[in-house]
Amino acid sequence: MISMNSHLTITITMFFFLLTLLTISSFSSSQSQPSYKDHCSSIIPYSPLKDTTIIIHSLFPLGGYFTGGEKIIHDQNSFNNYSSFLLRHTKMQETINSDLFRIESTVSFRTNPNTVYYRVRNFTYGDKPSYRSQRHFKTSFVTFRLEGFWSKSSGKVCMVGTGVGYSKTGDSLNLEAVFKLNNVFNSSNITSLISGSLESLSSEKNQYFETISVIMSPKANYSYSLDSKEAENEFPFEKKGLSLNLHSSSFCSFPLSRAIRRLQLEYTHECSSSKNCTPVISDELPYMMSLKVSECSNENKHRLKVMMVFSNKSDYWVEKGFNPKTMLIGEGWWDEKKNSLCVVACHFIGMTKSSLNEARIGDCSVRLSLRFPSVWSIKNTNNIVGQIWSNKSANDPNYFKMITFRNFENDRVGYRATKYEYSQLEKVEKSCPAHKILKNKGTTRFPDVDSYDMRFDMSARDRESHWGIAFGFSNPLSVGDQVYEIDQYNNLPVSSFTAESPMPMKEFMMLEQELCV
Repeated sequence: MISMNSHLTITITMFFFLLTLLTISSFSSSQSQPSYKDHCSSIIPYSPLKDTTIIIHSLFPLGGYFTGGEKIIHDQNSFNNYSSFLLRHTKMQETINSDLFRIESTVSFRTNPNTVYYRVRNFTYGDKPSYRSQRHFKTSFVTFRLEGFWSKSSGKVCMVGTGVGYSKTGDSLNLEAVFKLNNVFNSSNITSLISGSLESLSSEKNQYFETISVIMSPKANYSYSLDSKEAENEFPFEKKGLSLNLHSSSFCSFPLSRAIRRLQLEYTHECSSSKNCTPVISDELPYMMSLKVSECSNENKHRLKVMMVFSNKSDYWVEKGFNPKTMLIGEGWWDEKKNSLCVVACHFIGMTKSSLNEARIGDCSVRLSLRFPSVWSIKNTNNIVGQIWSNKSANDPNYFKMITFRNFENDRVGYRATKYEYSQLEKVEKSCPAHKILKNKGTTRFPDVDSYDMRFDMSARDRESHWGIAFGFSNPLSVGDQVYEIDQYNNLPVSSFTAESPMPMKEFMMLEQELCV
């Protein structure tokens, strides 16, 4: 089932793509390209083509993030984030110089269309905040058609070209620019980061725009390097995690990170502020963390390249853009012996609001361990639990106290415990009155566990009100020691138990325990 938000996102993406094509076709034929030799020959010399064969190459990622260019890219969001750009239609051709390749590309810059600009109101459900937000999809964009050269040995790219955009007053702008990139190589690892800039070449004042600074995470021949024996020994041994049946052919088609969203962070009692308590730069303690996958490997062992994204309470439903202050980049692997996902994460360094040219990856001192509990209890019914910590000493300025996390209990993640352990039944028996077993003519003593008879609704109201002041419902969590599963599509139980194999009344007290304790 596809949600309304998914439909809206797909529609916006398709609209942006079609608009980009229309923009490309609207380039005026009379608008000549700027001179490559005048603006790029000092970086990469011009070289004639060897032949006309176009090389299909995965060298360039599809896009990245940028800052600047406010004159031609309006409505950049107020959350102090970086917006995204797309690098499309890249063509590559060999030249007579074996080190140089001619490239053509279309580059489109836009503000994030999924930005939530304001909240309508908020309310609470138990101890979990909820927000009803008004989403305002307002996108500003500009597209450039560029051509130039890439040097394989130096990793530099230089292209010149023209673009079309609009001023804040709606006037059409004919733009000229030079696009420069650094660190574009045939191979990459966790420390690799492509950075560069798009600079205006327009001589007329009203066509000139501020420099746009960009960064991209490389795609070409990624090599994992952080899962060393030394790093592996830093992770705890977990016995009560699910032993996942991960086949090489299916791991990357459904990577673990698809199930790892909106993890609730929990701090020690010493943490009342963000000082020494969080690995990212934040005015307050982050409330949530998500893992987003960018690379996946089945070779030798199951490995992922991930982005750790931290968010505050006010961002509960907000899809925010790229913000290196609240993100870490790292590598993870599934350790079958420890039944856990291990991640080594690094910081973004050298980035400022005005420029990304000095951006780099460094300080890989953050560790994350995540597991899917195989056993649930009354005190823990989370599908995901884990820890985040620093391997630095306590007197290091970048050290932070250990953080634990768990998923929100109402979030489905695709992995469930296989067993339930009772620990409060004796207390329940003392707290609740004894049940008198009623005799009946039927042959079935207990309700069918595969039916809605195992669920009941609840409501509460005061004497002066005709309407209820609180409502709720209860579903079984376990039957015996077996976790009670619900079909996520039909909301029907899929437990393997049947009425023909009844269980002792004591094992059905899970619901009573919730109400009486």
